[in-house]
Amino acid sequence: MKNLLRSPGLAPVAGTPVPEALSGDVFERLATDVGDLWISTQDIVMRRYIRSRGTLENELGRAIRAALFPRARFLDVGANVGYFSVAAHRYSSGVDVTAIEPHPEYCAALRMNLWINGCTARVISAAATSRRGAVTLVVAANNLGDTRVEDAEGAGLRAELVVPSGPLDELLPGSAFDVVKIDVQGGEIDVLAGMQGIAARSPGIVVFLEFTPLMLHDRGLDAREALSLIRGQGWAVALLLGDAVRRADDDEILQICASAGAEGSLALRLTR
Repeated sequence: MKNLLRSPGLAPVAGTPVPEALSGDVFERLATDVGDLWISTQDIVMRRYIRSRGTLENELGRAIRAALFPRARFLDVGANVGYFSVAAHRYSSGVDVTAIEPHPEYCAALRMNLWINGCTARVISAAATSRRGAVTLVVAANNLGDTRVEDAEGAGLRAELVVPSGPLDELLPGSAFDVVKIDVQGGEIDVLAGMQGIAARSPGIVVFLEFTPLMLHDRGLDAREALSLIRGQGWAVALLLGDAVRRADDDEILQICASAGAEGSLALRLTR
C-alpha cells in the first residue's frame, strides 16, 4: 500500500469525474482508515503522521462524524489532499461532498483521492475569502498542511503562486449545507464573512473550525476580536474537548489555547 510511484496507473471508478494525472513530483500512496490517499513526498509532517497512525481523525474528525447523517450536505474548506472529504463519504450514506482547495498541486491529489475512493464531489480550486480577487499562497517547508493565504495587492508585487479567491457565497451561489469544516491556517474569519448567505439558507448548519490565536495574529487579527466577530455574525460558539462539546466564553477559549503553548489551538463548533 505504501508505494513510491511517479505514475498512479489507477483503474476507473464509476460516477466520479476523471482526474488529471499526478505529475511533477513523487507521490506516496498511504493506507488510512477512510481509504488510500496519495500525498506528495515533499510533505514530511502530515505524511509521516498518516503513515504511523493510519488516520488524521482527531476530536474534530469525531465531531464531524457525529454531525453527519444520510444525504447530508458537507462542505470541506481547506480540503488539502482530501482526507475529510473522503471521510465524510465513508461516514454516512449518500453524503453530498463539496471540497474547496486553492493549491493546484494539492487539488490534483484531492481529485485523485476522491476518484480512487469512489467519492463523487464538487471540487473548487480557489481560496475562500471575504471578497473576490487573487491571493498568494505561502507553503511551509515539509508541511503541505500549513498553506497560508496572503493578499495579492499592490503595484510591483511578485509571487510564485497566485490563485483566484472569492466568498463562498460567490463560489457556490445558491448553495446550502448541513456540516462545514474550515481549516485555512488563520483565514477562518474571512471564510465565515464570505458565507453569510449560505448560513442564512442552511437551517441547522453546523460549522467546525480550527481556532489558532497565533495564526490569527499573523494575519493582523487579535484572537479576542476574532471571537467577537464570530459571535457578531450570529454564531453560538462551543469548544471541542476530547469527545465533549460545550459552550465556553471568550476568556476560557483563550486560556485553553494559551495553556497549549505559543501555537496552541482549539477546534470550535459554531451553530446559529
